[in-house]
Order: sequence, then structure tokens, then C-alpha cells
Amino acid sequence: ADLAGSKTASDSEVIEVQVIEYTVTATNNGPDTATGVELTDILPESLQYNSHSNGTFSYASGIWTIGTLPAFGSTSLYINVTIREGTADSYITNGVCVTAADQYDPVSANNCTDNTIRVTMIVLARFEGLNDDGRVALEWETVAEIGTVGFHLYRREPGATEIVRVTEDLLPSVVGAPQGGIYRFVDPTAEPGRTYVYELEEVEAGGHRIRYGPFEVRPSVGKAARVAKAAPAEPFTSEVRVSAFREGRKQRAVATPTRAVARKTRRAADAEWPRLKIAISQAGLHLLDAEELAAAAGEAVEDVRDAIGRGEVLLSRQGKARAWYPAPDTNGLYFFAPALDSPFTTRDVYWVDWTNGLLMASVEAGQPGVAPASSTFEDTMRADSNVTPITYYAESVYDDYWIWSSLSAPKTKSFVLDVADPAASPGDPRAELTAWLWGATTTGRTNEHTVTLGLNGQDLVTEVWSGVGRHTVTTSLDPALLRDGANTVTVSAAKADGVPYSIIYVDKFDLRYPRLYRARDGRLDFPALPGASATVRGLASTGVVVMGVSAPSTPVWVSDLQAEPEAGGGYRVSFDSPVPEGQCWVAEESVVLRADDVVAAAPSAWRAASNRAEYVILTPASMAAAAEALAEHRRASGLVSVVVPLEEIYDEFHGGLEEPEAIRTFLAWAQAAWEQPPRYVLLAGLGTEDYKNHTGAAENRVPTMLLRQPDGLFCSDLWFADPDDDGIPNVAIGRLPVISAGELSETVAKIIRAETAAGGAWRQTVVLAADRPDSGGQFDRSSAGIQALLPRDYLARTVSVAALGFPDSRTTLQNYFRAGTAVVSYFGHGGMDRIAADTKTGQALLDADGIASLGNSNRLPFMTSMSCSLGRFSLPGYDCLGTVLLLQSNSGASAVWAPSGQSFNQPARVLADGFYKALFRNGTARIGDAVVQACEHYVEKGQMRGLLNVYNLIGDPAMPLTGTAFLGSSPSFASWQDVVFTDDELADPEVSGDWADPDGDGLPNIAEYALGWNPFVADGDFEILTGEASKPGAVTSGLVIEYQRRRGVRDVNFNIEAAETLVAQDWFDGGDYLAQEIVSDDGNGLTETVHLVIRRPDESKSPRLFIRLRLQP
Repeated sequence: ADLAGSKTASDSEVIEVQVIEYTVTATNNGPDTATGVELTDILPESLQYNSHSNGTFSYASGIWTIGTLPAFGSTSLYINVTIREGTADSYITNGVCVTAADQYDPVSANNCTDNTIRVTMIVLARFEGLNDDGRVALEWETVAEIGTVGFHLYRREPGATEIVRVTEDLLPSVVGAPQGGIYRFVDPTAEPGRTYVYELEEVEAGGHRIRYGPFEVRPSVGKAARVAKAAPAEPFTSEVRVSAFREGRKQRAVATPTRAVARKTRRAADAEWPRLKIAISQAGLHLLDAEELAAAAGEAVEDVRDAIGRGEVLLSRQGKARAWYPAPDTNGLYFFAPALDSPFTTRDVYWVDWTNGLLMASVEAGQPGVAPASSTFEDTMRADSNVTPITYYAESVYDDYWIWSSLSAPKTKSFVLDVADPAASPGDPRAELTAWLWGATTTGRTNEHTVTLGLNGQDLVTEVWSGVGRHTVTTSLDPALLRDGANTVTVSAAKADGVPYSIIYVDKFDLRYPRLYRARDGRLDFPALPGASATVRGLASTGVVVMGVSAPSTPVWVSDLQAEPEAGGGYRVSFDSPVPEGQCWVAEESVVLRADDVVAAAPSAWRAASNRAEYVILTPASMAAAAEALAEHRRASGLVSVVVPLEEIYDEFHGGLEEPEAIRTFLAWAQAAWEQPPRYVLLAGLGTEDYKNHTGAAENRVPTMLLRQPDGLFCSDLWFADPDDDGIPNVAIGRLPVISAGELSETVAKIIRAETAAGGAWRQTVVLAADRPDSGGQFDRSSAGIQALLPRDYLARTVSVAALGFPDSRTTLQNYFRAGTAVVSYFGHGGMDRIAADTKTGQALLDADGIASLGNSNRLPFMTSMSCSLGRFSLPGYDCLGTVLLLQSNSGASAVWAPSGQSFNQPARVLADGFYKALFRNGTARIGDAVVQACEHYVEKGQMRGLLNVYNLIGDPAMPLTGTAFLGSSPSFASWQDVVFTDDELADPEVSGDWADPDGDGLPNIAEYALGWNPFVADGDFEILTGEASKPGAVTSGLVIEYQRRRGVRDVNFNIEAAETLVAQDWFDGGDYLAQEIVSDDGNGLTETVHLVIRRPDESKSPRLFIRLRLQP
């Protein structure tokens, strides 16, 4: 019998203490009856069992005893549970397995399954009450919003037990702003000078509500020190949080713009003509002029014309030939380009090679009669404005996640459609309007979204639906309503009775309507019909080009066109349909589209097997020179390094298209085919979610990839390095999110400065910061777990928000940054630009605005942040904390490893353990290697795979941490001194001398080094353990001595000396008494344990013997 188990939840997004119901089902897919059937469902600790519906189910064992299940039958059990407190900001996965007694199950893969639900949380930075000209204004700020659609406010007066809602309608959140917003609401019945207690309720897209507070406020009666900005006419306002740091970056980039580098080929006079790269951004008829082809190829115009005349021009796209037609006098060539279907770029790429090409077929225009001016065809136009991204709702990067506008019911908005030459034929049924909408909220009602579409003042249709997701509203209309030019479409959102709120998004509109055969701006395309003819009017000249396109690669040219003058001015052309299906394209010669760019393609050989590079920097050609300085720095450390212009990767691996897939394909190829494959890859350039520059910021330099997580789309650079999608990158990868060559040069200088900075105790200091423990996690415990992994000679500095509170924890962390530290580790809550927000003071443990004041230019740490969002470098126009830490020129960090989306404490702790074990136990010197090993550790532990995709390294993966570089090697005393002492301390023998004791613990520096201790920390006594020989493999009689020392020490001798008395001059070499020495690695990356067995002396010759361990350089 083929048994299958399944489990579903009544809700997939829940909050603490919410009650939900699981449906557990066992199915017998046959062919035989199953006996002794049991289904096991062990509820995790995060769920509190309440009850079950029927059958024999033991909560303690998790076993549901079913018994006999006939073939093709099924049975279900309903289990009622409560989400326990302390589970917010986490995922709860619950699995089931079904088994039978003795029957053979031919398909065991479907016996077990699991179900995952999400417990939600946002980050609230502050909440305060302000006096706004005699009104009480509440202002709050969020620093991360994922799935938030709005807010309600509740108020309680002191001494009162009842709390009442003061907002009638839902206050909508800012749309498409995961960095959060600033909100202001005027409470109409509150009075300044009185004390009130408020609670803020967040409403999520799935209908869940989360309360924050209580917040006690007392707006002053007099003039407020800070006045709310809400105008009297606007009781509620909201604004998107902006990044001051990004604004400064933009200004610097404009002052020193990144200049595009023309990539042309120099060649010998007898060499072949260069290949040309043609970039276009519009669909339709194109002309490649002979002069621009000649200029790009470096050839004479006459020679290019001759090549066109001989048909020796091969036009291609993505490796397939495209047909073309010679312009009159071979002054160029015409071709057709269809619309590019890509979520990543608007620029399509064609290629010209100087060999036999594919010529376009030609048909004559024929001699059709002139069609009536009232003739029409069915046209479809699209009106689409990409204003705001809604990555939370998109299922993949290939989804259209940009919307035009949003409406919170009740609300009406207008949208303009530019309609060309509609035919005013009353009663014509061929007009149809489609609105592409999103339901952004759900309330559980069946009638929660009500939308009315109108056109030019007339309502067309009202439609009601429910749920979150895409929805289209389509209605027919009378074409007589349409106007030539601007038409106004209204979208009215209403709330039905009993619906608490409704938010919809407007994406785009499609209009199908009867259109006259009249060119607009010299162009027209319309459906081709077999055996039909057409007359196109509205042309401004007699020079007209016509093509028929049924297959984009092989359009058909229409020859012998005769333009005729119209009585009212202008011209018309008539012709028989050149193709039986597809489209006919008409254009005046003067408005035929031209290429955006025509350049000689730079030859490259990145597919060659002979390539060798351990370290690869991928960057635009305009930044390559700036990147070369970092490549040279890596070469000096022994890494074979190369700078690869990104354009060459697009050309060689993706047909010139600027899409992320090109980078992934290149890296997979290099890993498989190169003689020396890359170990480290640096993406030098910002990558944003605005691939097509909808915002106009034009900041996308090196694209990232957006991957779907449970909470939307988030940037993932690991995707480039993980072609088999197993969660483990094949190469270590990182990014410098710079937008100009100047900014790259500054960042490279900062990285080199961090690596070459003077040594000192800071090199072996680790700061362990943790947020207050709460329902999101026991962050202090997670941080303590990292401390347990540190080597003995490292100094741990702890910053606990729970222990210190605000502002002391903030001040302490800032002081540790200024003093210098090798590593900063953080566990806790985070927003886009901060960690550990305090809602009462508006402060944060660390925030983007405070980085410039740290002033730690010469002591830059590497930072890991196991929190949420602060690694989301990809948000258009906004810099996350990780970016600011790296790019702030004289402060911050040398690199940051942090997530771009939601992170959860328990799996993040596993990931961090893997990283710090690699760093401090395995002796991994470069941070990229430690990240790769952390991923391996994480996957081995069976954690939720999606979390790995959102952790990004903002920094150089080949960067070594100098303080840890010698943990797993054989260091020298001199190199150790260079790391642990500053230049001033090195110049002072009282501090750094071989026999100096700066921490006063009785051990000189030479001993601190040899034993793996810290010269600035009084470590306590050096312990030597003694006993009888009992270690496996050791001799069976004698004195056992055990001690720890630095692993692999070569320049300090550990000598056994013996004496019969304790008189100083009586000590002698005790090597003759050493029976056995066993050295074992302690597995901590730093020390080893030495096990010595000392043979007992001959009592007849020496009744006693003293043994000592002596350290000598």
C-alpha cells in the first residue's frame, strides 16, 4: 500500500498566543488495504497542545493510531494548538510521518512531510508625543517593514482600564519602503499637558495585528522643543525614511562622474574587421547607418557600403542570424527588433560580423485600392508606470514587482492613458479595458476589496474580490467614450459593510480598441491579415519603410511603395499584407529607430582553459583601473589575481545581455575549466533591485540576484557562487557596493589601510554585542556561545543591552570601536540602518548616522551581524548599515557579513558558530574562506536552507584578519610582536621586549607568546598537571607532566631539566629521564597539549629527583 502523509495549517503567518488548527491527513493510494497504520506528529516546543478532534492520538508520543485504511481511502485528524510566547520573529516547522505494520510501501518518499508557519515582528525605532500648535501629534518611526500595510492607534488615560481606538480608518504604511517610514497622526481629542498611554497596532498583509507599547506621553502645553510637521489640514502624514549617506554619495559621484570606457579594438592593417556590438532599447524598425558602422569598425565608409552591397554582413542575436535589408545606395541596413522580455535590462544586443549574412525576403506592395479613411483595426495599448517596488508580494524576480500607485479604501485615484486615433463608432463591441491590480490586504471577509473602474467621467464596472495577490478587472466599453490623446481612468476603492480596511495596488492598464490606420509620430504597427491590404494615413513624408513580421528573425520587406498626398495634407501608403499573420510595421524614414550604441567588441578569452586566477575582481570597465590597485595588493600577498571587465563577461557568456545569469555562468565555467580556478570573487560595484532604472538613480553597476524568501524578494550574492543550489558556495564571494571609480579607489585604500595598520592589543580583541533577550531570541546566550570559541590569547569585550541599557550600551560599543577591535559580533534585532533600537529614546546600539563619528580609521574591525536587514545593500536610493560601515571613508568597518532579509536567532547562531570555528579553531585566515566553511557547517546541521541566501559579505572575501592569520600556522615571535603591539609599544622595550611583562602576571612576553596567552591580560598561573602514566600508548611507569603551549612553535624551546637538589647551579639537562612525549592538537586553532612521561630515577643512586620545564628562545 502506498501511504502518504500531509499536514496543513489554518494560518501560515501567525503571532504569539494565536490559536490555530492543523489538519493531519493519512491517504492510502492503493492498491492494497493497509493495516496497523500509524501517523506520528510530534509537536515542537513552540506549540502548546490544546485538543484534537477524533481518533486515538497521544500528545506525549505524537502517535495517532489509525488502524486499517482501505485502498484509495483517507482520514484526517484536527489538532488545536496555541503559538507559545517567545516565538516571535521565527519559523515553526512541524513534520508528520505515516507507516503501516507489515505492508510494502512502493513509494516511501511521500510518507513524511512538514509544514512551516511564520511568527512575525517588525522593528520600531521610536514613539513619542509632540505638541503641534495646541494639538497632540503622535510620531513613530519604523526601521524595517516587511509585509506591513498600516497602523491603528489606541489610547488609555491614566487610571483608566479601558483602552480605546482613536483611528477610524487604517493608517496606511509607506508602500515599497522596507527601510521603514516616519508617521505622524494628530489625536483630535487629546490635549497637550495631559498624560496619555498609547499602544500602536501594526497590521500586516495577511491580516495579523501586532501591538507595540504601552507608550506614556505628555506633550507640553507651551512651545514644544520639537514640533510635529503634520499640517492642520492633514491629520495623518507619512514619509519614507531616506539615507543621508546615500545622498552624499550621489553628490560625490556627480562631482567626479564615472566615465564610460569605449572598448575598441586596435588591429594591424591586414587584420580582419572587428566584431561590432549593437545596443538597442526599443522595439521596432531599426537602421544601422554605414557611417556609424565604419566609425566603429575603423574602416572607410566606402568599404562598409561595399560589404553591405555584397551581403557580407552577418547580423545576429544570441547566436542566431537575423535578416536585414540594404538601405538605398547601401548607406546602411534595416532590421527588425522585437521587444526584449527581461526583468533585468532594457538594452538588447545584436552583433555584426563581416561575413555572409541573412538577407531579408522582399515582396512588392502590389496595387491595392485606397481603403476608406474610416477603416479600423483592433489595437491593444498598455499604460504602465513603474513607480514603486513591492518585493514583499512578488513570487520571483521574473514577476513584475513594480506598481503605479496604491489606494487605501475609501479612495479614488486617476490615471492618464494616451490613446492614439480611436475610431468613434458608437456601439462597436471591440473596446475593452483591463486593470491589473493587486489585493494588498486580507481580512478574512469574502467581499473585502471593492473597486469601480471609470473612464472619462463614466463608471464602467464594479468588482468585488478577496485575498492578497494579483487580480485583473476587465470590462467592455463603448469606443465612443475614447478620446484621441489623454483619457482619464479612475480607480475607486470602497469598503463594504463589515470590512475593516482594504488596500489595493494599481499596476497597469491594457486597452483594446478600434483604431484608425493612422500613423502617430511617423510610426504605426497593426495586425497582418492573410490576403488583406491596408492604407496608412497621417504620414509626413514620402519616404516610408514597411515590414511584415511573422517571425522576428526573418521579417519581409515591402518594396515599390508609392506614397500619395492626402487632400488635407500629409501622405498615405497602400499595400498588400506582406505576411499572412503577425504584424505590419510602418515608419517614415526620418523616424526609423537607431541603435543606442555601436562599438567594436573587445576581444576576450575568458573561456580559455589556460586562464589562471585565484582572485577575480568583476567590475565595469570604467572602474577597472581603480580595482587594479586592490588586485596588485593581493598579488603582493601571493594570490594570482585578475581584474575582469564586466562587459566582457556579458559579451562572452551571455550574448551581451546585462543580466545576472552572465556572472553565474562565467563563475561556473571558470571553476570547471580554468587551469587555476578562482577561490575568491569580488563584485566591485553596487547592485540594486532597480535593474531597469525605474527610479532614475542609475546606480546599478554590478547586478545582484533577487531570490524569493518567505517574506519577499531579497538580494543574494551567494547565488552567483552556488550553481548547484546546495547552499554551499563554490567560491568565496563578496561585494563592494560602490557607484563610481573614485568611490572604489577610496574603498580599496580603506581595505589596504585596515590590513596594513599597526598592530596592538586591538588585533586580538573581539567585541561581543547583544540585544535585549526577548521573544526573538536569547541574544546574550548566543553571544556567549561565540565567546566560548575564542582562543585563550584573545580578549573578549561584551556589550549587553540588557545589562547596560541605553545610552550606556551605545556609548560602550562606540568606545570599543574607537579603541580598536579585530572583530565585532552582534546578535539581536536589526533594521536597515541600525541594530538594537530603543523605542523610548529613539536611540540605537549602532546606526548609520553615527558611523562617521567613530573615528576609528586605523583600527577597522570585521563585523558579523546575525540580525535582520542591515545587509540589504540593494535597496534603490538607500544605504543599509552594512554599506555605510564599509564605505564611510574614515570610520566604520573593513567588511560586514550580514543578511539582506529576515534572519532568525537559532539558525543564525548555527551559522555564526561555523564562521567563528573556521576563524578561530581551523586557523582560517581569510574571511571568505570562513564564510564558505560556515555555510558548509550550516548545511551539515540541516538548518533552513533559505537563510543562507540572504547572508551577504559586504567586503572583500580575500581579506585576511591579521590577528588570526597565524592561528593555524607556525608563527615567529617577531611576527607575534608585530601583531599585538603598536608601533609606539614596539619602540618601548619595557612593553614589548622579550622579557617585559606588560600585564604584570609574572610571565614575560616570550612566555605569553609560547603559551598562547595575551600579554595585556593577567592570565593567572601556568598550570602543569602531574600524575602517574596512564595515557593509552604511554609507558606504564613514571611521572606524567601535561601542559599547553602555542601550536607549532619553532623559535622557543621547551626543555626538561632535572636536579637532585634545589640549588640553582645543580640543574642539568633532563632529557635522559624523558621516556615518552605525546603532542596532541587541542582543536582550538591555537594550542596543543604536551604529554610527557618522566622515567623514575634509580633510587640506589638518586633517592629523589626534581623536574622543571624551562622556556628558552
